[in-house]
Amino acid sequence: MKEYITYSIVSMIFIGIAALTRKLGITNSNQAIMGLAIESLIVGILGLMLAFILKKTEIPLLKYTTITGVLMLIGLALFFTALSKGPVSITQTIFSLSTVVLVLLAAFVLKEPLTLTKILGITLSIIGVILLGI
Repeated sequence: MKEYITYSIVSMIFIGIAALTRKLGITNSNQAIMGLAIESLIVGILGLMLAFILKKTEIPLLKYTTITGVLMLIGLALFFTALSKGPVSITQTIFSLSTVVLVLLAAFVLKEPLTLTKILGITLSIIGVILLGI
């Protein structure tokens, strides 16, 4: 198995567990933004510590890092608010459709191939979200 697939699978498990603990920690919409702030602070501190421990301290392109940070803040603030108001099984599933957005953008911006298999995967993902939401 390719190394990036192993990392992706393990990442998926951790992110799935984190979605549950996030829902357990946010009991109302007034806590959503502060939950995001605390979670981001912890990720930032631990991320910097990990970067220095692993000696991976090369600075990424600041323009794209800044744009990503702003987009993530807006997206996560909306997601945390949705999570505080609805069931995690539906909100997290809809949130995970960001993969569909990414695949489509990768095809148009990065010129990655949009194969029949990927189109089928996108279609099945959307059908899955619809079925989970019923």
